[in-house]
Amino acid sequence: LRDVYKRQPWEQSLFHALQFLQPEPTVWAALTHSDCIIASDGSAPHGKGSFAWIISDQEGNRLVKCSGPVHGKRITSYRAEGYGFLSSLRFLLRMKDLYSTPLQPPLRRHSLRCDNQSVVNKINAITTYTTIYPNTTMDSEWDCLAQIQSTLRDLADSPPTLSWILGHQDNDTTYEEL
Repeated sequence: LRDVYKRQPWEQSLFHALQFLQPEPTVWAALTHSDCIIASDGSAPHGKGSFAWIISDQEGNRLVKCSGPVHGKRITSYRAEGYGFLSSLRFLLRMKDLYSTPLQPPLRRHSLRCDNQSVVNKINAITTYTTIYPNTTMDSEWDCLAQIQSTLRDLADSPPTLSWILGHQDNDTTYEEL
């Protein structure tokens, strides 16, 4: 794994099991020439968290996948979902750092999907913050959310759209209650 994916020591666990399913230049070509879909998930059974994500192109060709552990004092499903978002966003940023040149086309705007609606809503809300007030930093999982906000700012010329998708845990909930 190239050092570009480990620029910051705290990022190393975000790329714990990063695996290219296509050659890296092919992945970059897809990220710059097609609308890719990134699906992210997280889990925290018994306080032990993990995350995973995968990137596919519009034809369903799988390009990259990644998984890893979730760290923190209190590991929750919410935090695990946030880690999945953060890892996939940092991956996009590192690919942009590695391949972007004035002659290359810019990274396209991709769709990042997650089955935790509260995480999607919170991330969409923090992108509108112009000022971070002290009480906001006391929010649960603020460390992860702040890094997501910072990374989205770094991807400002091509931020992914964030959306909620139906998840397996929603199978037992009526549509009206989702």
